[in-house]
Amino acid sequence: MKWICNTQNSSSYSWTKPPDLHSKMATVTSDSRFLSLLGKNIMLNVVNLLVASMIYGVYVILFCMAMVILCRREGNHKARAGLLSAVMAMFIMSSFCFWIDTAIFMAGVRDDLVDDVGQPLTTKHAVYAQKFRILSSVAEVIIPLEIIIGDAIVFWRAWVLCDVNRKLVYIPLLLLAGTTACSFAFLGCFVQNDWPIVNPDTCNLLKISALSLSMATNMAGTLVIGYTLWSYRQALAKYLGNCRSQTQTEKVLILLLESGIIYSILWIMQLVLVLVPPPPTFTGEVVQQIFVAASVQLVGVYPTLMIVLVYLQRSLWDSSGRSTTTSSTMSRTSAPNSDDLRK
Repeated sequence: MKWICNTQNSSSYSWTKPPDLHSKMATVTSDSRFLSLLGKNIMLNVVNLLVASMIYGVYVILFCMAMVILCRREGNHKARAGLLSAVMAMFIMSSFCFWIDTAIFMAGVRDDLVDDVGQPLTTKHAVYAQKFRILSSVAEVIIPLEIIIGDAIVFWRAWVLCDVNRKLVYIPLLLLAGTTACSFAFLGCFVQNDWPIVNPDTCNLLKISALSLSMATNMAGTLVIGYTLWSYRQALAKYLGNCRSQTQTEKVLILLLESGIIYSILWIMQLVLVLVPPPPTFTGEVVQQIFVAASVQLVGVYPTLMIVLVYLQRSLWDSSGRSTTTSSTMSRTSAPNSDDLRK
């Protein structure tokens, strides 16, 4: 989120000293137009912050759950430390974006409407925009890095769950490599152009490519989950027939699949909004702000949710006892193994 007010409509006005009646009227007209634009901008930013705060609240809960799970679990210490670092890094980056957006919004209200009473609003906003120019663009740098970490966790999820046919995870791996390359290329372009408020076409192309590949990575990972669930059901039908109830592991796999589908749909909608912007109406801008706020937080929420669900699956799989439902042969060939989940 950026505190953006277009002052092009007021650029044709000038102020002279000492001010005469004409210049005072020009200032009043300019400030009136600016106030209208500023009021609209405040409403859009409030929508952005409300959506972001709700999702961030959910994120805080998931983060605490993931931290407890990762700190208490035994197994591969290197893998656990890597996941712990990834979860903490994503949460720190998402928190930084949320609180920076909140601070910039409050600073904008203060600088434009509270401080320096009597100065033209356009002049005060120009000073404010220059002061927070780089800080307001921090999200452009943080989000690509968070996407890389999140997609890496998505790949890990596909890897540990698909222990029957490892070739299936080659596609998510290639997509992850493409996402990483495009994300770093975008960061290089962004920094090279001196942290612009409006990205050049080259940077936009790299950004869209990174978002598209990230969406494809998540969709490929979701397909791997779907294949794992299908294989698991086939094995259960083979050994138990139709006289069985839905197992806990099957329920968690379905939850993983459903959450992956929902997340992929949200990514598709976000990409459509980037490629085909909504009409320049207030309603269209509100919809855009909702998706922008949601996407910034969901980049970290979804991978963290995956960690919680996968470790929940491992707990349920271990506690239910594989030998009570199927033979050891089926557990080795048809479903994610608890030992694999420790890797």
